[in-house]
Amino acid sequence: MNAVSVGRKDSIDHAFIHCSFTKSFVQKVTLWFNITNNSQIFPTTEELLFGSITNSSENNYAIKNFNYTTLFMGYHIYSSKLNNKPISLNDFINAIYTTKIHAGKLL
Repeated sequence: MNAVSVGRKDSIDHAFIHCSFTKSFVQKVTLWFNITNNSQIFPTTEELLFGSITNSSENNYAIKNFNYTTLFMGYHIYSSKLNNKPISLNDFINAIYTTKIHAGKLL
């Protein structure tokens, strides 16, 4: 997978932690999720990478939905980079809503 913006071979660390496009996308997804679900979840980098929020005052249903969302977000980032497509919030939201396996009605 090539990082088109920097012209060098991409790494997992760069693609999921250090890439400015990924950081921006993660912020947008987190904001979208919190607005959509009237929640206040602010995950650590580790929680985002593993798709598992454990320390939150939110209800269990919101946490389960956010955990699913972060796992799906990782898949979206990976598949976008693999196919040399931009990481798009609109494409991500459409995919979340159209997938047959989404975690619940909050999404």
